[in-house]
Amino acid sequence: MSKSKIISTQLKVALPAIAACLSVTTAMADTVAQHSHKHGNETATRKPGAAVTFKHALRDKVSPNGAGVITLTVDNAYGEGTLSLEAKSAKGLRLATRSQSTQFDMSGAKSQEWDIYFNAGDAGVYYIDVGATVIRANSVVGVRNYSIRVDVGANPTLRKPATGMRLQQNASGDAVVVMEAVETIEE
Repeated sequence: MSKSKIISTQLKVALPAIAACLSVTTAMADTVAQHSHKHGNETATRKPGAAVTFKHALRDKVSPNGAGVITLTVDNAYGEGTLSLEAKSAKGLRLATRSQSTQFDMSGAKSQEWDIYFNAGDAGVYYIDVGATVIRANSVVGVRNYSIRVDVGANPTLRKPATGMRLQQNASGDAVVVMEAVETIEE
């Protein structure tokens, strides 16, 4: 077979494939352009789950073995139903009994506040996890979770590395734990 016949055969096979790719790319570009046009400059991102947002404020600094209060504000986009909240704490942080769960009637109120009382253990960084469940017409509409960072002590740090490991700084200044490793390649 001559070289020109081989090239001609290859082109006959390759050109339709290239054309198909170009038409798919053009169709995708048109779809993206239409989508962008619908929303203009606004960001149209919607998280799945309950339409609630959270804010929190720690009333005072918390010392080791001390007590603290966090005011959690929950805004909702509903005009009716029940908002159920449940808090769970990390090891080293104990919630007061009345701060473990609560419910709010969302009729008319777009914002609810909840005081979460806790007792701290040792100095460090802890988290309180809050779960929100929205119930309307005896059916769960959605859920949303939120974590609240609680700093205990003057200079709270994350938990220390296990015994025998030392924190070091890498070239970019980040704290890392350097661990020895041996790589074995078997053939």
